Amino acid sequence: MKPCVHRGGPGKEAPALYDEIRLEWDHAEEPALREFAVKALLNKALCLGELKRLPEAISVYDELLDRFLTATDPAVRELVAKALMEKGRALSSLKRRKETIAVYDQLLQVLSTASEVSLHVAVADALNEKGRELWALDRRDEPSTPSTRC
Repeated sequence: MKPCVHRGGPGKEAPALYDEIRLEWDHAEEPALREFAVKALLNKALCLGELKRLPEAISVYDELLDRFLTATDPAVRELVAKALMEKGRALSSLKRRKETIAVYDQLLQVLSTASEVSLHVAVADALNEKGRELWALDRRDEPSTPSTRC
């Protein structure tokens, strides 16, 4: 389900609704409850992206990453990986290629040693997307990864 679809169309009020959900669970100590706050931020950013409000979406991804990038809870780490990938895609849509590459490098740095299989998929996706960005910048000879990771 798309985070911004409401009765068959884009729900312009959805970003504010995600803010309400986030505020409700923002300071929860229990990981399962705190995950609601992370999901709300991620869904708000995805929704803003669907509404073609990419700069705002990027700001929300930044907020999520500022707060949860170093989280240790596996469920939150998966959401962080998705936020990094989606932020990279948003930046790429805006043709901000160097920033896009930096986001994929950040994902590689933070998640390349993860033990969760789902995060290995995110690392592989980041390597692939980084390669596309390097290709678009005509930097085809550059390695896709700062060091040996896989």
